[in-house]
Amino acid sequence: MSHQCNTCQEKLLKLNQQVSVMRKEMKNLRQMLDSATRAHRKQLTSLQSVLTNIDRSELCKAQTPNITSASPVSALEQGVIQTAPIGYIRSCFSAKNGTPRQPTICGQARAELRIQNSVFNNPEHALVGLEQYSHVWVIFMFHKNGHLSAKAKVKPPRLNGQKVGVYSTRSPHRPNALGLTLAKLERIAGDTVYLSDIDMIDGTPVLDIKPYIPDWIREPPVSSLDVRFTAHAEKQLSEFVPSGCNDQDGPKFQFLRSTKEATAAIKAVLSADPRSVYRRERCTDKLFYFTLDAADVTCWFGQGFAEVLQIRPLHIQLK
Repeated sequence: MSHQCNTCQEKLLKLNQQVSVMRKEMKNLRQMLDSATRAHRKQLTSLQSVLTNIDRSELCKAQTPNITSASPVSALEQGVIQTAPIGYIRSCFSAKNGTPRQPTICGQARAELRIQNSVFNNPEHALVGLEQYSHVWVIFMFHKNGHLSAKAKVKPPRLNGQKVGVYSTRSPHRPNALGLTLAKLERIAGDTVYLSDIDMIDGTPVLDIKPYIPDWIREPPVSSLDVRFTAHAEKQLSEFVPSGCNDQDGPKFQFLRSTKEATAAIKAVLSADPRSVYRRERCTDKLFYFTLDAADVTCWFGQGFAEVLQIRPLHIQLK
């Protein structure tokens, strides 16, 4: 009798062990199924975004003039360009994980950018003068996005799941996968720029770099000019109607809100002397024209001053 009981207990123990194994396998299967379901939903969402972008692209192609056979200048005027990196970042960050989400977080984060010979025959010449600045703007491509789709709303990591518009964030997933960052300029050696405080990973394609000029307004390279208006120009300007005012006749500004604001804007433009070096040196006896909002401004420059001669609506052509 005891032998039979022992046999039954052994069988029961084996059955319990088998049931335990089956439960674990079922749990693993459920987890795998849940994971596959989530991945499938994610792929469907990504596919929907891609299809939406394709539809938008086809719509844009239908609405946009054919530029495939157009000249580079014509394509540029329509906002379509072909880009080529000026160089690639060599960074202390080899992958996205751990890379700062924005610059100036990690001062010890260093990188190098070597300007390629395919851009300039003497790339070091393009860097002359850049050493005068403490920081540079770097325009680059998010080359590790993994897909080309972009959503109008995203969830930035620092907002804990809150959705906001993509243009209010630095999300890499954008209609045009371009990034802009501010980096500290450590030094320049030949054709190579040494940076720190960076937030770019190794291999990042760089499209352009520009100096960061925080004191541009306070320390202009050209002395400010005194700006004068002739009585005729002042009278013409007074005939313009501010934006948002629909109960008056006359040429109407689209952006400027008053004659006073228009006067200040014209003075700001001319006091900084918008002429090129060639015009300043070779065309001192010629009139200067520029447009501001709905106004066509004519002026001339003297020694240390600019005088506005006339201000006419854009739809009236000069004779």
